[in-house]
Amino acid sequence: MAFDEKLAERLRKQLDDVPGVVEKRMFGGIAFLLNGNMCVGVHQDALMVRLAPDATEAALRRAHARVFDLTGKPMKGWVLVGPEGIKTAASLRKEVGKTLATNCSNFGELARRKALHRKGRGPLHFVAGGCAQSAVMIHRYVQVCSSPAGECAATA
Repeated sequence: MAFDEKLAERLRKQLDDVPGVVEKRMFGGIAFLLNGNMCVGVHQDALMVRLAPDATEAALRRAHARVFDLTGKPMKGWVLVGPEGIKTAASLRKEVGKTLATNCSNFGELARRKALHRKGRGPLHFVAGGCAQSAVMIHRYVQVCSSPAGECAATA
């Protein structure tokens, strides 16, 4: 099954002004990479969202979320959000905001690279670059999506 082009276009509009985002076709769908790391995409008719592996169980308790499973083995840290969960611009912005904020933390990658650098086995350029370029836009998404009601403002 091909991926939902309308959802892909909505996602492009959400990510249009976020620096460091690149679009790639993969897994029979489309993915958006933030500074080289896949963070969100479209798989069939669902939004594919990357989050911290230990947040998977909590995310699956949300309405319209299901396991992302391409090979028969569920992928920890990946969730599919069905069409009903991203029907409005605000609900899509909320999911995009969550994944951008989560992916900018890089799940401990910074700590790992710092440790390798201290041992003389790796570059530290990751610290200066990467998410720092996208921080302002991500901060905006997170602020917009952190209202007390848990809803995102449709205009941000």
